[in-house]
Amino acid sequence: LLLAGGLWAGAEAAEDEALADARRTTDLLAAVLVQPLVDEALVAGDPAAVAAVDAALRDRLVETAVLRLKIWTADGRVVYSDEARLIGLTYPLDDAGRQTLRDGVTRAAVSDLSRPENRFEPSAGRLLEVYGLMEAPGGEPLLLETYSTYEEAIERRFEIWVQFAPISMVVLLTLVAVQLPLAWRMAAQLRATQQE
Repeated sequence: LLLAGGLWAGAEAAEDEALADARRTTDLLAAVLVQPLVDEALVAGDPAAVAAVDAALRDRLVETAVLRLKIWTADGRVVYSDEARLIGLTYPLDDAGRQTLRDGVTRAAVSDLSRPENRFEPSAGRLLEVYGLMEAPGGEPLLLETYSTYEEAIERRFEIWVQFAPISMVVLLTLVAVQLPLAWRMAAQLRATQQE
């Protein structure tokens, strides 16, 4: 029971850490790669600004695990996406997106691919959707949304869990090693008492 509980707790902690990794990656992507490219022309929907951002991001995104990237305004307009058919369209933001705009906390969850703004998402199975907060030059809050395969998060979870599992095993074996002599001594005393 202790081993099963330890391994389960390790798996849960590993999943939390894998999601935290995805959130940190999106925050880093926002701060280093995307935020410097955002200007008033992009927010206004200027085609030249959109093309410039697309040219700057497209090759760099290939080097990351990100399958899709979207930049939203607070009213749900897609300012930029690597899927050009979404740019300029407006959709209602989901709860996670609205909360991130309110409190600035980066959130990760499995994407709802049935939502209309997700109709062009790659058919790579389940996708992990991460929302991060950015700011337009005029101070307007913008929402950065990235998508990556959920399997990648699962793989990361397994890598982290493999690091936790030996700790659980060592703790359990130490507990057994400490209790075994005590149990042996108690059994010997019990036999002696029965003989008496």
